Order: sequence, then structure tokens, then C-alpha cells
Amino acid sequence: MKKFTKVLSLMLVAALVLGTFAVPAQAATKKKTVKKQSYTSDVSILNKKAATVKKGTTKLTFKGGDGYVKFTAPKGKKYKFTFSNMKSKKGILTAVGIQLKDRTSPAYAWYTKAKTAGGKTDFLNIGLNGKTIKSKKKVDWYLTKRTATIKLKKGDVLYLQVRNAPEKTTCTLNIK
Repeated sequence: MKKFTKVLSLMLVAALVLGTFAVPAQAATKKKTVKKQSYTSDVSILNKKAATVKKGTTKLTFKGGDGYVKFTAPKGKKYKFTFSNMKSKKGILTAVGIQLKDRTSPAYAWYTKAKTAGGKTDFLNIGLNGKTIKSKKKVDWYLTKRTATIKLKKGDVLYLQVRNAPEKTTCTLNIK
């Protein structure tokens, strides 16, 4: 009986210790396919064509090259948008345009500047397949991972336009 009590006690202690160090479950990465859409500032077209994303990590697939991703701010704060792991069988670079739905004329979305490590810009230049391309201005470098920070008000709609993407380009977008 004493052995059984000791074994049971050890099992209970082990369960408590292992439970304390258990790895928390991580949210699954969402996947979105982005419809082909060349540049437009017309919100009615953007709302039909843009793939809607929320905070968190989303794997994006651009089947026809250029396309839009739409993010609506759930509350007013600074948001970080990080594009990484951009891959394609063709091409070496692409760019992401940052358009904000106009607050006074909501039928349009205009390019807006966001803060990056290299300075403020309305385009994030991204190198494909792990290639970095440098130029004179750091803000114009084509990096494999680009982060932009922008302050949004609750309900603001941000459209991220991937431009010049070769056929079937994939990437990861993380929004914090």
C-alpha cells in the first residue's frame, strides 16, 4: 500500500510539473488567395476584389500577379504589418503599396506613408526568394522581410497592394 501511495504521489507531482511547462497552443496560420487586380483607388472595386485579413498571421497566394489585401482596424492604435517569406518561380522583386481609405471622401483610397526601418514610405520594396537588392536610399532597398508601422483609427480601412508580383507568388503577412 505504501508503494502504491508513493507511486501515486510521484505521478501527481510529475503531472503538476509537466503541466506547468506545457507549451501553449498557437493560433493556426490563416490562408487567403488574392484575386488579380491592377491599381485602383476606387473603394467599390477594392471591396469586391481585396482579400480581407485580420490581426495575426496569414499566408497569401497571389495567383494572377497584382492584387489587394484589405485590413479594417478593430480599434485605434499603431499597427505593424510585416511581409516575409515572399516566393515565386519567376522574378526577383515586388512592391507593396499602402493605401488608406479616405476619411472625408470614402469612395477613394489614396497612398499613405508608413514608418519603416529605413524611413517613411508609401511602398514596401520586397526581394523575392531570399534576394536582397540595395540602392542608395535605405528606404528603397528590396529586402526579404519588410515591416511598416501605421497609426489607424477604429474603423480605418487599409488596402495593401502587391504590385508586379509574378504569377503564383506566395508570402506571409503578420499584423500586430
